[in-house]
Amino acid sequence: MKKIIQFLGVLTFVFLVSPVTHADVAFVGEMQEGFFKKHAVETLHTQIEFSDLMLEQRDSDGDSIPDIVETIGESAELAWDVFVDEMNYAQPLVLQDKLIIILDDKNKFLEENVLGITTVLTSGDPIIAINPWLSEDYLQVTTVHEFFHAIQFTYGMDFATVSQGINLAEATATWSEDLFYDDVNDYVNYLPDYFNNADYSIFTSVVPNDSLFEYSLNIWYRFLYEYFDDELIVQDVWREYVNSSKAVNNHLRVYQANVDAIEARGEELIDLYQEFTLWNLSRDNYEEGSLYPEVELILGDASGQVIEANMSKAPALFGANYVYFENSANEDEFALNLVRPLGLEYALSLVPVERGEAQINEASKIILSEFETHDAPLELSGLSGKEAVVAVFSPLTLDFEPGLNSGVFDDGYVYRYAAEFGSGLEVIEVIDPTEEVPFEDGAGGKEGEEAELHGQESTDAGLALSVLDFDEDSVTFSWNRVTDPAVAAYELYYNPQGADVPDLISIPQPFTTFTRVTDLAEGEPYEFQILAVDAEGSVLGNASVTIVVTPRAWLFNDLSYQNSNFESIEALVDLGILSGYPDGSFQPLGVINRAELLKILIEGRGLDPDPVTYSNCFPDVSSEWFARYVCYAFEQGWVQGYPSGLFDPGRTVNKVEALKILFNVYEAGLVEGAAVLSLPYPDVDRFAWYAVYLDEASRLGLLSESPSENFNPDRGRNRGEMSEILHRYLVVEG
Repeated sequence: MKKIIQFLGVLTFVFLVSPVTHADVAFVGEMQEGFFKKHAVETLHTQIEFSDLMLEQRDSDGDSIPDIVETIGESAELAWDVFVDEMNYAQPLVLQDKLIIILDDKNKFLEENVLGITTVLTSGDPIIAINPWLSEDYLQVTTVHEFFHAIQFTYGMDFATVSQGINLAEATATWSEDLFYDDVNDYVNYLPDYFNNADYSIFTSVVPNDSLFEYSLNIWYRFLYEYFDDELIVQDVWREYVNSSKAVNNHLRVYQANVDAIEARGEELIDLYQEFTLWNLSRDNYEEGSLYPEVELILGDASGQVIEANMSKAPALFGANYVYFENSANEDEFALNLVRPLGLEYALSLVPVERGEAQINEASKIILSEFETHDAPLELSGLSGKEAVVAVFSPLTLDFEPGLNSGVFDDGYVYRYAAEFGSGLEVIEVIDPTEEVPFEDGAGGKEGEEAELHGQESTDAGLALSVLDFDEDSVTFSWNRVTDPAVAAYELYYNPQGADVPDLISIPQPFTTFTRVTDLAEGEPYEFQILAVDAEGSVLGNASVTIVVTPRAWLFNDLSYQNSNFESIEALVDLGILSGYPDGSFQPLGVINRAELLKILIEGRGLDPDPVTYSNCFPDVSSEWFARYVCYAFEQGWVQGYPSGLFDPGRTVNKVEALKILFNVYEAGLVEGAAVLSLPYPDVDRFAWYAVYLDEASRLGLLSESPSENFNPDRGRNRGEMSEILHRYLVVEG
């Protein structure tokens, strides 16, 4: 299933030179500077950005474009061809005519164990970041997954503000992976979170704690896709969702979008959901159902007594319980009577089990309308030789109230049943409908947390080796811990690029996930690869992809190549705009003051004010090194002094003041105090004096702060952050 090399028997070291083949993808123009990374190449619709370290990675076809970049470029163009050109999805909004894809080798955008993320600028333009250390197959599905998010953001950001919209986005993006790469099957890794929690609604706004339930909901859209044999069903759900007249925070919005898309195909949601519960019990109807986990079963009581379901597992609307009744006496008949909360539409199915397999084609099924009762038990016969019956209990709909219906899919509804095997079915009393429990007595909130927009999280993305740091003679690595309990150790192989026999470092502890390789030759490219072994030394699973690193000295003695702002600082140093301190440091975390900021920004414009002409403009600015920058900026009207008459050159510049000075020096023509439509940070006011500067910086992609997190406008800017902002601005405006 995975496409990296499988080790069998005695180790051969062909993995260090194994070629990678790629489909044709047209890269447009020459290598250029990226908005967010030092290097960038363009395909027809994307701009892929990456660091020096990525540029060193394996280039199997010798075209100067690393295999990693080619894999992502091919996957993105394939996604564009299919989603946009063939299926007529809206094309992603793009920054300067290209969809930006960043190879995030420094976890600047990504958190630990995150494969990829899609975020947006204030303008709505999406930016994709991908973990480049993944195997080729995971690079492919991650690119497709994030590309689909970019399309979703084209429909507007409203979906990302509510949990049900986020669940729809993650479920359908995960569904899309297999549409393109049928052999990878990463989506299967998420399915246990659904099959172990089938009592949660497919329209839930809460997800079980510590789960990736929103990803696992891809099973519902996979069912629709396979049931109708129509990939456009997902597109129609999105179209109905986007065009809905319901408020974005209405908990019926996703539900109604499903209803409308399904009814347009001549079916009813309630019937399809009952069929869905049966598919999940058997799994034979799914194309890849043999890979799916078994649904969680609850042990039932067939004594004929009235049994009340466990509240903790009580199913929500469009959730299900699977209750297992063992046919220990090999009876031929079974009957079950249901007591449900009054006013619930309800599906009940009885499924025989033979030799461990649910026989869904022999199921006895009923759907009860809101106030309907069945005046006899639901029966199932022909059970001789069958070891069990599974009853599937599924609340469906109720009489939804006008309004938002908040939490309507987040309550579990307790039911009661009486069940019995054998011919004495009359002992099960028919329940009087007047005794049915009302909603307030039979419902309770599902435990869990609201879904939040975050990166695509990994469940089992294979063994991935990442570079933590390197200098002139060493490299420090980390890797993800393999979940296989048989793993006893890891082995890291490395050698100078092109050498035949690698060196070996053994890491004997199975929970160790980092190591440092020393005594390397500066300027010599090395190849590294890690694998997991059991107690006998046999290889488990697949090795990581090969990583190439060339050890070299740091640019400054306190500035690692893995610093998140390294490319920007390096670029500004190369342009002569930045320099370090006499002790060889750069102090990237040091806060920047008004004088330092003006020097950086003015030199960034290529200006060199005359120190004789520009001096003595404030009582505290005379002939110091910074005087020519301060006085020139004052003459141009870019800065002012304080009411005291002083300029205060040593005063720390906070984050919004730094943006104001940047745009003033570069004469962007912004009007202070102008209100903006919205800002992506919850702790800032769109009517604040600085709103126009913050809005423009976000629109241009100058900021590293993620949307929806606090911006902290009064916090000081440090040298590394300001270097990043200036470099991005110069690239955008250049």
